[in-house]
Amino acid sequence: MALESVEDHAGRVPNSVTRTYAYDVFLSCHESDRTWVETDLLNPLRAAGLMVTWEWDFAIGVDKILARSEAVNSSRHTIVILSKAWCSSSLTQDDALSARFLDPNANERKILPLLGEKCDIFPELLRRLTAYDFSDVSQRQATLPKLLSDLGQSRQTVTEVMSNFAQLGIRALIELMMSPEVRIAVKGIEAAFVTARDEIDELTRCKQMHEFFHRADNEFQRYREEKERLQLLLRASTDEHEDLQSETEEAWDSLDAFINCELYSAVHDLMALAGTGEYRPEQILWGPGLERAISELAKASENRETKPLNRASERLSQIFGEWPVRFDRQLLEAAQRLKLSSVVSGLGNIRETAFRFEFQKDVAARLDVFFLGTAALSELGKRVQDLVACHNCLQFIDDIMRTLAYPCTCDEDVEKVRYAMPDIEPTVDKVLPLSSPSWGPLFQATRKEFCDALQTAPEYDIETKTIKKISSRLGRFRSSVLTGFTQVDLELLGLCKKLQRIGQDLSETIRSLQRE
Repeated sequence: MALESVEDHAGRVPNSVTRTYAYDVFLSCHESDRTWVETDLLNPLRAAGLMVTWEWDFAIGVDKILARSEAVNSSRHTIVILSKAWCSSSLTQDDALSARFLDPNANERKILPLLGEKCDIFPELLRRLTAYDFSDVSQRQATLPKLLSDLGQSRQTVTEVMSNFAQLGIRALIELMMSPEVRIAVKGIEAAFVTARDEIDELTRCKQMHEFFHRADNEFQRYREEKERLQLLLRASTDEHEDLQSETEEAWDSLDAFINCELYSAVHDLMALAGTGEYRPEQILWGPGLERAISELAKASENRETKPLNRASERLSQIFGEWPVRFDRQLLEAAQRLKLSSVVSGLGNIRETAFRFEFQKDVAARLDVFFLGTAALSELGKRVQDLVACHNCLQFIDDIMRTLAYPCTCDEDVEKVRYAMPDIEPTVDKVLPLSSPSWGPLFQATRKEFCDALQTAPEYDIETKTIKKISSRLGRFRSSVLTGFTQVDLELLGLCKKLQRIGQDLSETIRSLQRE
């Protein structure tokens, strides 16, 4: 059941009351548009988890007019697919009339018009409403993310839908390659496929090393907490305090068990990944040092030797302090290098080639899936670049803010902050359109609070309480920047996982091309 609440969510309009709907969307379309609406709209909406109904879900023998009216009433939104056929049918136009009656001022956006084709005969009641444009077949997937977002789907869900359709499109292409004409066209862009596959493979390798390193680093941080507890006991323990000596022995045992279990397991998995032969020598220079340090750590713990334990701990601190950051940077650089545009352009040419031939109905259906997948792949490529751009902008802001005194304690600290803001503001403006609902509103709000506090403060002889207020707002803004960093990196990692599956399908396409 779809719940419509009083709250306003990212483009959705609040209802005056809370009510439960049977469906999120009722699709009002003419029978002549059924095929493309099912492929390009119904399937993606359902794939995103939305409850969608349309005329062809009605039970046999029901009154169509009553069933359509009930569908409109039972759906949070009615999407009317505007075409010449739709505008010429009183049956479909009644759907819009029913929805408009329930929402006469369009406060709840009960009607969502969608242009299926260019047409000048739209009903008067729809002309004042803004519409989604699906009239250009090649641009439908570019419009779909906004539609899904307006219907309340998260950016992660939208990306998942795009990824799934990109995969389906590539798999449809493999089947279409049974046609000699399509196979010849695909052969012409084999180099672009190979380049994209290799770039996705590099991105996947960086992502895997990133995840394994961070897991090992997290276990190392837990080890340091265990070690700190042991050191406190060692400093407090004397021969006269047998109770502490017993507790110290237990701490040694606990540390030894942690090293040989959790920490060793994470490091072993990391070393195994490094030993797969998939990484360049300069990417695994840390391997021998890590292996030696973990061995010395285990030996020192077993022998209860603090000096060797500290030496091995220091070596591990150096490795985990340097290499996870390096792989973070390599992951970002690999994402930045990933250019799917050449593949998308080549697939577009294949689509134009396919248009010139008449295929059987089942092959034509696969063509529809292929067209949808091509556009989805294009959107994924854009999303990767948007995430990279957002990361770089946040990095620029964070680099400047790290040079500022925090907390602010005097006029001079505030003046440095005030001097830095003209450098930060243009980049902040670039971040906002790229942000997601999970962190963007907080980022914008804390930025405004901070700027307001700064602007209302005098240039000289600032009161202590005003300096504290500016410092507090600066801290909140810095925290929101770090939150944005975390969310962007998590989204990029999730997208890398989806691209990995697409890379596997590209590899299968390449193998199919190479089989004569």
